[in-house]
Order: sequence, then structure tokens, then C-alpha cells
Amino acid sequence: MRRMFVAAPGNLLVDADYSQIELRLLAHISGDEVMQQAFRSGEDFHTLTASKVFHVPPEEVTHQMRSRAKAVNFGIVYGISPFSLSQDIGVTVAEAKEYMERYFATYTGVRRYMTEVVEQARQQGYVATLFGRRRALPELKSSNFNLRSFGERVALNMPIQGTAADIMKLARVRVEHRLSNEGLAARLIMQVHDELIVECPAAEVPVSRPFYKRKCRVWPSCPSPCPPMPTAAPTGSPPRAEQFDRYRGHPMNNIKIVPMNADHLESLERLERICFSRPWSRKMLAEDLENQCAAFLVAEDAVTGDVLGYAGLLVAADEGYITNVAVFPEQRRRGIAGQLLQVFLNFAEANRLAFLTLEVRPSNTAAIALYQGFGFQEAGRRKNYYDLPKEDALILTRRFDEEAAQ
Repeated sequence: MRRMFVAAPGNLLVDADYSQIELRLLAHISGDEVMQQAFRSGEDFHTLTASKVFHVPPEEVTHQMRSRAKAVNFGIVYGISPFSLSQDIGVTVAEAKEYMERYFATYTGVRRYMTEVVEQARQQGYVATLFGRRRALPELKSSNFNLRSFGERVALNMPIQGTAADIMKLARVRVEHRLSNEGLAARLIMQVHDELIVECPAAEVPVSRPFYKRKCRVWPSCPSPCPPMPTAAPTGSPPRAEQFDRYRGHPMNNIKIVPMNADHLESLERLERICFSRPWSRKMLAEDLENQCAAFLVAEDAVTGDVLGYAGLLVAADEGYITNVAVFPEQRRRGIAGQLLQVFLNFAEANRLAFLTLEVRPSNTAAIALYQGFGFQEAGRRKNYYDLPKEDALILTRRFDEEAAQ
């Protein structure tokens, strides 16, 4: 299959890929110290797993042992059953179940994670990636056994595979930015799972190859192959709402911008129900008070202290994503959304973010006009994103790297 893809004359295809990204994320998310140490050792992970599962020294691991350990390693990430594993590796269901039991006895943190994440998903109604992207799981409450089992597998897998997808998207954007900023002829042409493929003139390979590695390292301060929780701000410190003090300016129109706190949650839950087809509950909002990658700001009436609106900012590496811009309908002529946006824009410029992105309904022409007035431009669409009524999401982006270059 690979032979079907050929670079243009004088060019080469440079392949930059993440090594076993989902297993490394499983090691991090589960907190399993044995698995983390296996990655830190630099040895072949599947061989080490086979050694522990089959109780033989690594040098005595056979090709068949390694293949079966590899199937278990990746199967666990997808919530595989003993029956499915037996079909994959050609053994009986009893043997497959025994392999899995040995695996869990070796990596006890993984078993604990699998139990806890499903239970947490049942209680919350969703799971999330390390970057805060959520997947609702109504299937967990289904009376249908097959549908409920599917929900459990999704609960196991989504935080891992979803985080891997988030990392790939960030890496893709950062590589593309760097290629453009360096003025190179190399260009990113495709993503294949956890690989980025760049078509590159042969003369540029020695120059460009080093920064593929740097730009694909989403957590640049990570001391080991197992990434820590993402540090969101470019300075290395999380973008807590308190950081925005210097960017707020003076109260305007008797409106003051303050960090979201527990006292705001009741009003914000009501605001969410008014403004969004898939509103966040008070519990979900409370959890974001502890989100180290996000900051939520609330607009209050400077006289009465009433909540007028709010907005959130999620920062990953040098990119920002504005979420939940909402203002009570009776307050929308006071310029509240504009003041919240300006705070985030000031923060982005001061901290040298590459861009800010947000999503909006195409039918919300007033909001689109507001965002365009702040320099946001259309970057694409997300099909059928909104409910009630069903509608695409218009993706708008304000780029700061291009402005700095000019």
C-alpha cells in the first residue's frame, strides 16, 4: 500500500509519527507505575509485557508471545472482550481470558482505571479527554445490554483515543505553522492515524526534520515518554482565571469581569439552559473550576452583582479555544460579549498565542458580526454540530502568528 504514494520529482516523503501514543496515554491516565517504568526504560514495550505476562526473561520471549502480548496491549485500550481477543490471536476463550487476567495482575493501575472511568461516566453522563473535550454517554443508561456494553467500551476508550486525536490535531497545526513561518517548500500533505506525512525537497530534509520532533511534542516540558497533564499556557503555568486580572481593564457600562466561582454556578446553569441546545449542568460547570487547562470569566453588574454573562477559554500549547460565550437576553445591548472577548484577545496577544478559535451557529448573524469585528475569520464548518434545530457549526479563527509576522 505504501508504494502507491510517491513524492514529486526531487522530493521525499518524511514520516513523523508518535510511538505507541495510545498506550503511553493509558500509562499516564491510569497512573500505572509499572507500565510507565516500562516506557521509561526504552525497551520494546510489547516484549516487556510478554515477559511479565508469561513469566519469562525478556530475552526468552518468542515471536508468538510478543504478538499475543501486543494484541492484549492494544485490545485493552479498546475494551476488548476475551471472546474478541480469542478470535484475534487464535486461542480459546479460556486462554484469552487468562492472558487478560495476567495482564491486569501485572498492570493493576489499568484495571483500577477501567473500573473507575466507567463508574464515573455513569455518574456524570460523559467522559472527557485530557484537553476537556467531552463525549456524552446516554448508552450507559440503556436497558439494552448490547447498547450499554457499547457505552462501557466507549467510556474506556474515548479519554485515551480522544486525547491522542487532540494531540495529533495540535501537532498538525504546529507543524504547518512552522513550515510556513520558516519559508520552506516542505508541506504537510496528510495524516495517517498517528503519523504526519510531509512532502519535502531532498535538500530541506536535514533542516526540517528536527523541528517535526519539537513541534509534535505537545507537552514540551515532559521529562519522560509518559506525558503529564498538559500545561496550557505558553509560560508553562495553567491559564487560571486569576491570571486575567491585568487584561480586564476598568469596568465599563457598570460591568465588571471576574473569575467564575461557586457562587456563580446557579445563575450560569440557568444561562446555559437559555442559550444552548446542549446546556452544561451545574455539576459540569463546577468541575471546570478545577480544570487546569481552562479559565472561565463572568460579567457581573458592578452595582447589583448580578450575573450578566460569561465565557470560557481553553488553552493548549500556543492555541486558544473560546467556549460558552453566553449573555442573558435582556442584557445583550450592553456590550458584554465584546468585553469578555477583549479580555481573551488581550491575554492571547500578551502570551503570544498562535490563534483563538470559536464556533457559532451560521444563523446567529449578530454573533458572527461581533466576532468578525474582532478580527475573526471563517476557517471551516463542523457538520450537524448543533441540535434543536440541527445546524452546522461555523468555525471562526483569529490568528496572531500571521499578525506578528506582518
